[in-house]
Amino acid sequence: MADCKLNDYRYNAMVDQYIKDDSPVVFGNFTASHASHIITRFLESAQMSVAVLSGSFADAFYDGLAIEILLEQTARRLSANNGQIRIITASGASSNRLIELCNRINTALQRKENPVIQYIPARYTGTNPLKHFMVVDAKRYRLEEPHSLNGTQIPEYVKAEVCCNGRKKASELLESFEAIWTAIAPSSATQVQTANV
Repeated sequence: MADCKLNDYRYNAMVDQYIKDDSPVVFGNFTASHASHIITRFLESAQMSVAVLSGSFADAFYDGLAIEILLEQTARRLSANNGQIRIITASGASSNRLIELCNRINTALQRKENPVIQYIPARYTGTNPLKHFMVVDAKRYRLEEPHSLNGTQIPEYVKAEVCCNGRKKASELLESFEAIWTAIAPSSATQVQTANV
């Protein structure tokens, strides 16, 4: 157990240094603990944009991040820079918690008409595995290996490719995100849309 904590400490210190240096090094994410640290630090570093494509809004995982506070702080910073947070979940289930959080943040920031944080619940109907990813400021990305869309439990291993300054790959992921967002953008964000992109 002590080795795990020490390894997590070293891993987290490496991630923090890569973010500070805006490093183009591509590295791995192997555990839920790694994912938690990367997502937290990526959100804390965001200045202009956050795009997330995920299977579901896994409460068990996000509770450990204090996600409400983290998203609110990120939204305030991005709002001051005319930035935006956009989230798509593709499991076919809508997260009432995330809808309420977006409404609360947008109301507090007086951004109901021009929201700083938006969420679209969707149902992916394609046949190829859907890759889950996060892109921050069009340069930082975390790309998970394909896995189940439903995330009710925290998996022991969460494999992903991560880079703190990988503009080419981040751009490719953003193109995918934009195509899906455009295809499913609803008139009401509370409806589950169908995505076959």
